[in-house]
Amino acid sequence: MADQPAGAERRSNVRKNMVLQLKLCHATGEELGHVIDLSAEGALVVHQTPLKQGETLSVHLQLPQPLTEGGTIQFDCICRWTARDARDDYLKSGLQLLNVSMDKLRLIDQLIQRFSFEGGGVFDRGDDEAVNS
Repeated sequence: MADQPAGAERRSNVRKNMVLQLKLCHATGEELGHVIDLSAEGALVVHQTPLKQGETLSVHLQLPQPLTEGGTIQFDCICRWTARDARDDYLKSGLQLLNVSMDKLRLIDQLIQRFSFEGGGVFDRGDDEAVNS
């Protein structure tokens, strides 16, 4: 497992701490873990099954009921790093979102605005172009 890089300096969007831990699943439906920080470019995920640095994953993020009726956001991501979490049985990984459409970015923005401690989404700055597209 690689140590967590000083990624904050490389991010153009700051990840926001989520009030809800959003369930993240593999495309097969198997649970991967829970998203605890989220931005338009990436996510911090707490999980138990090891991920390999550089591994590309197809995943879906479960949306909370107030946002949509049991819907998900499907996207690909790459694991940039994995480290031990403060809780002994868990790992944490930084995932970079890949080729996310504008529609999906808008849903992610709604998640951040409604369910993060800090509020404020990616479109608050006036950015209206897709990130990673």
